[in-house]
Amino acid sequence: MTLRTDSSDDTPCALHRRCVTSLTALLLVAGLACDAPAETPEAPATPAAERVREVGVEVARAGEWVEKVQAYGEVESATQVVIQASQGGKVKSVSVKVGDQVEEGAELLAFDEASVRNQLSQASGSARAAKAAIADARKELDELRAMERQAVFARSEVEAAEIRLRKAEEAYDDALLNSQRVRRDLADAVVRSPVAGTVVARDVEAEEVVSAGRELFEIVATDLLRVRTYVSEHQVNRIGAGSVASIRVGGARGRLYEGRVESTALTADPDTGNFEILVSLPNTQGAVRPGMTAEVELSTLPDTDLVVLPLRAVVERERRRVVYVVVDGVAEARFPILGIGNDSEVPCYEGIEPGEAVIVDGVTQVVDGVRVQVADSARPEAAPTDKAEPEPAPEPAPEPAPTPEAEG
Repeated sequence: MTLRTDSSDDTPCALHRRCVTSLTALLLVAGLACDAPAETPEAPATPAAERVREVGVEVARAGEWVEKVQAYGEVESATQVVIQASQGGKVKSVSVKVGDQVEEGAELLAFDEASVRNQLSQASGSARAAKAAIADARKELDELRAMERQAVFARSEVEAAEIRLRKAEEAYDDALLNSQRVRRDLADAVVRSPVAGTVVARDVEAEEVVSAGRELFEIVATDLLRVRTYVSEHQVNRIGAGSVASIRVGGARGRLYEGRVESTALTADPDTGNFEILVSLPNTQGAVRPGMTAEVELSTLPDTDLVVLPLRAVVERERRRVVYVVVDGVAEARFPILGIGNDSEVPCYEGIEPGEAVIVDGVTQVVDGVRVQVADSARPEAAPTDKAEPEPAPEPAPEPAPTPEAEG
C-alpha cells in the first residue's frame, strides 16, 4: 500500500474555496474603485496676453498746432520803433515815405516772394524725404530685432540700426525746423507797422537787395510802451514779427492787454543764450508805467501737417514715449514723433494717422499685442448722417365702446 505525501489540496472542496476567495477579493477592489472620486482634467489657464482689457479711446484728429509761449519781461518807453528786416532778399515795393502817418498793421514794404516760395518748396521736400527715411530705418530695425530673437543677427547689428533710426529722427527734426523758418520768412514777406505813428526815417528802396537785420524804418509812436522779453533758441524761429501777444502787467492787475511783436533778435544774448523779443503795448490809459514787470503770452506760427493727440494717450515705456492704437481689437504700440504739448493735447508729426483710435483710459494696463475691448461709454461718436429718422407709425384709434342700445 502506497501513501501519498503531496501537500497540495486538489479536492473539489478546496478548489471551490479558492474560487470564492478570489471572487470576494475582486468585488472588494471594485467597490473601493467605485467609492473613489473621479478625477477631472484641470481647465487650462488663460494666458495673460489673451485676457481682454477694457479701455477707453479717442480719435486722433488732423489739425494745426499753435504753441503758446510764456515769457516775462519789463515795460519800457517806446517813443521810437526801429523796424529791421527779419530776412534777406530783394525788395519788391516800398509803400511809405518819411513824414507819412501810418496805422497799426499798415504795409510798409514787400519782399519778392518767389525766392521764398522756392525755399519753402525745397524745405517741404526735404522734410518729406527725412520722414520717409525714418520709416525705412524703423522697418529695418524691426526686421533685425525679429532676426535677433531667432539668433540670426548679433546684437551689434541691432544697435547699429537703432543708431541709424535716431539719426534719421534728428534729420527729420532739423528739416522741420528749417521748414518752420522758411514759413516764417514767407509770413514776414510783407513788413507791416507794429504801431500807429509817423515815419521819421526810411533806409530802403524798391528793387534793392537787403540782408537780414538791416534797419529799414523808424516810426515815432505817441502814448506807446513796449515789453522787452526773451525766448529760447527752440522758440525764436517760430515767432514772427507782427504776431499778436497777450500781456498782463503786475501794476495793473485784472487787465489783459493785446500787443504785437515788433522784432525778434537775430543773435542770442551772450550771458543767457536767449533771444530778445520786443512787444508793443498800446492803449494802457496810464495804468502801466515803465519799469513794471509783465507776463507775455506769445503765439507761434501754426504747424499744419500734423495730427493732434490727447495727452492722456502718451505713456513712457523704456525711456520712450509710446501711444497704443486699437487695431482689430488688439493694442498696437507706436513710437511717434511728438512735439511740445499743452495741458491736454500734444502735436504728432509722424507715427499716427488721422482717424485712428488711440487708447486714453486703461492705457497703463496694456502692452503691445494684448487684446482689448472698447468700453461702450468710451466709443468714438459715429459721424452724423443726413438720413432722417423714420417717423413711427401712428397708433390705431381705439374702438368705440358699445352703447346700451347696441347691446340690447
